[in-house]
Amino acid sequence: MDEKISYLEAVREDIGEKAFKFSLAKIVVNNYIEVMKSRNMKLSRSLVLSKVNLILTTHGSEKVSYGYLRNVGY
Repeated sequence: MDEKISYLEAVREDIGEKAFKFSLAKIVVNNYIEVMKSRNMKLSRSLVLSKVNLILTTHGSEKVSYGYLRNVGY
């Protein structure tokens, strides 16, 4: 996940802030789903949303809504 985020950070200015936010959110969502499935753990949308928004804010981006997770397919 860190490698993907570093590549995304490199093209942040080129793709724009909105595309960066949604791309980063998708990377984080997919990573958390993969990790939790590998550990055979159940994960709630609200927990995923809080984790995603924490990562987004640490990278200086705006938070995503709960509806975003539904649209992504989680």
